[in-house]
Amino acid sequence: MIFEIRDLRFASPATVSRAGILYISDDTGYQWEAFTNSWLDKLSSIESIPNAKLKREDIKNMFKKYIPGTLLYIKKSCKLLVPVAPISMVASLCNVL
Repeated sequence: MIFEIRDLRFASPATVSRAGILYISDDTGYQWEAFTNSWLDKLSSIESIPNAKLKREDIKNMFKKYIPGTLLYIKKSCKLLVPVAPISMVASLCNVL
């Protein structure tokens, strides 16, 4: 059974110990970088492309260049109907690509 909660403010110590809750903070905002690195390492469709290693580096550089600014713009300028964590947005981007 998996319980997903927004934060641990309302979880008692008993709940945490019995349910084995693992909290990973996304306050620093760099979890997306680890995710994209892992995604690129597992990407097998790029292997058939000539100079695949260079293409991986190009994609990684584009992620580093555009994702932080895009996430900041979304946070400051957009009103989302449903709250979405930055890592989820980046995971969706990777799925689309």
